[in-house]
Amino acid sequence: MAKKTRRRTPAKTSKRKSAKWQTPLWRIRLVCCLAGITGLLTGAGACWVYAISTQVVVHFEQRRWDVPTRVYARPLTVFTGMSLSSQLLTAELQAAGYQQTSEPSQPGQYAVNGEAFAIYTRPFAFADGQQPAQVVELQLTGGQVERLSVNRQPGSLARLDPAEIGSLHALGGDDRTVLPLEAFPELLVTGVQAVEDRNFKHHYGIDWRGLARAMWRNLSSGSISQGGSTITQQMVRNLYLTNNRNLWRKFNEMVMAIALERRYSKHEILETYLNQVYLGQVGGRGIHGFARASEYYFAVPVQNLQPHQIALLVGMVRGASWYNPRRHEQRALERRNVILDSFAVTGLLPEQQALQWRRQPLSVRLQPGFRSSRYPAFMDLVRRQLREQYAEDELQREGLRVLTTLDPVAQAEAEQAASKGLSGIERDHGWTELQTGMVIADPHTGDILALVGDRNPARAGFNRAVDARRQVGSVIKPFVYLLALAGGDNLMTVVSDAAITVPMPNGDIWQPQNYDRQNHGSVTLLTALIQSYNQATVRLGMGFGPERLAALLKNLQLLPDNALPHPSLLLGALELSPLEVASLYQVLAADGYRTRLSAVREVLDTNGQALTRYPVQLDVFPQREMIPLITFALTEVAHRGTAWRLPRLLGRNLNIAAKTGTTNDQRDSWFVGYTDDRLAVVWVGRDDNQPAGIAGSTAAMPVWAEIFDDLPLRDIDVYRLPGLTWYWVDWLDGWVTEENCPGAGLVPFRPGSEPLQWRPCRS
Repeated sequence: MAKKTRRRTPAKTSKRKSAKWQTPLWRIRLVCCLAGITGLLTGAGACWVYAISTQVVVHFEQRRWDVPTRVYARPLTVFTGMSLSSQLLTAELQAAGYQQTSEPSQPGQYAVNGEAFAIYTRPFAFADGQQPAQVVELQLTGGQVERLSVNRQPGSLARLDPAEIGSLHALGGDDRTVLPLEAFPELLVTGVQAVEDRNFKHHYGIDWRGLARAMWRNLSSGSISQGGSTITQQMVRNLYLTNNRNLWRKFNEMVMAIALERRYSKHEILETYLNQVYLGQVGGRGIHGFARASEYYFAVPVQNLQPHQIALLVGMVRGASWYNPRRHEQRALERRNVILDSFAVTGLLPEQQALQWRRQPLSVRLQPGFRSSRYPAFMDLVRRQLREQYAEDELQREGLRVLTTLDPVAQAEAEQAASKGLSGIERDHGWTELQTGMVIADPHTGDILALVGDRNPARAGFNRAVDARRQVGSVIKPFVYLLALAGGDNLMTVVSDAAITVPMPNGDIWQPQNYDRQNHGSVTLLTALIQSYNQATVRLGMGFGPERLAALLKNLQLLPDNALPHPSLLLGALELSPLEVASLYQVLAADGYRTRLSAVREVLDTNGQALTRYPVQLDVFPQREMIPLITFALTEVAHRGTAWRLPRLLGRNLNIAAKTGTTNDQRDSWFVGYTDDRLAVVWVGRDDNQPAGIAGSTAAMPVWAEIFDDLPLRDIDVYRLPGLTWYWVDWLDGWVTEENCPGAGLVPFRPGSEPLQWRPCRS
């Protein structure tokens, strides 16, 4: 009997299966929602990655070469026969950051043996070409350069590289010296990679093995103690990110590093890193890059670093403050030795050499190779003069080089006189709260050699040498007498020093008095000037009119065109700064050739090519022929006039043209003095313009003498003043007399203006 089989209904089976595998609607919605969110996050992430990748490339181009302008003192040029003492040359070298050793072995060092100097100069890019490092040997004898050689070859002239005195940068800006990769020492280039990123040449911004190793150590320690960052990541962090250690910063850092590796070559990235890495702090500026750090810690170009110095800087990459060799010497020494061991392990240094360099001291200069606030008053003037031709952005970012006129030795003497000189004067006389402004210049070139704007020269702020405008008092008088001589008088012309009354335009009466409150009767112009008699000066000036003095000052751009010629102008009722007074007297000190006083000689680009030069431009002063007579009279001020104490203060008897100045109520003390090669102006007073009880001869003059106590001076040879004839005259009345007469002296005259009266010796 046949077996019956049960047949399944297909429709029922399909229906049962469909019901079993059908997906719930909420699950479908959830998947769609998650997919949408994932898509949005992926899109947003892609946009974010693209944005920060683009941003880092743009910023990399804009920021990696921002370099402040470097400012340098004038270079010292030495030549055979030059007047130069061992003391001054040593001071010059120390001011320029040279280090004394037993035998100079690298740039920036010098040795002294008696009066023989061996100087290893640093390379420098001058406007006339690159000057390499060279050994200059000098033999000084009796205050002169007797012999000179350069690199063992006899010579007659050598130029020492100038001291860096500051930089012009944005507030809080970075400081760096940019060099191409090829200019860095090979050991530095390879050593940085060996210590910071051994796989640098083979990764694409991220070293995954190093990152994994760092993550394992972080997990083991329970904290983020190691970052595993590549050189590219470090550079990204230095340029754009903070040092906060968190996953979001790390993600951005990785994206940026990959973007840079895709856009730039390893050569470009490593070059930028070496110029960008943070290695210290000076004032408000960060020291970035190995080249600048080499100058800061060792005062030598990075090319001249020794292996142990390279190891120290490489070790400081991990933490410039933590391993600062000036603050943490032992810690820095240990870190340096670790790096030297690493150099030996990686084969960069033979093991024996590494051991030898481990025995060396850190060799870090006690004082930084440059300072952030060196000579703030002078730097302020440099910046003002540069702004006449350069935008502020150019000065902060273009890496220009400015060669100035600063004489470091003269500046040091002026600063010492400001701080110690004023303290001594206050102690001796009981004065308080005195301030000062000083200017030292070469009158023939217009070079400003030194400038002090505060009794504390390192303090930045109000620059009294440039901005403290005070009444000049008797400092103006030589120009009154200059105009009288130009009008036909001579030094022996007699003028009355009796009391004088001057009616004023508003109906008031002006009755000037002498400083000693005495009348001196009839006196010669020479006597009236060297004794600074007010009444005789006013009488003389009113004879030709104060309008002529006002015109002279307007011609020198020291008086506004709309200023009224008030009679009190004849006694210095005029407010000028010390720099303006120096500009006024430059005409006298340069024998009537007028030039602008300047703190800048030339501006160079980063390659040493001249961009701007500031040549000496001379104009002939209208009353030039009378100036030798005024210079002679001012030398007599220092011998028998109001500055008769000057030779005693200096400790030597020189022909110095001098003029004291004291204003009403003894508020301001002035002293101006010039020699054959120097002009210096000193103002002393109070910032609140209150009476200080000071006179030109008791405050400003001692400070002036303090400046030139140790500086060499070429005094004025009055008998070589141009265009003069000399006669023996009686000093009391100006009559020509015989040489051996009591009270007789030699006095110069312009040809044709000699006195006609002659008589034998006064009985």
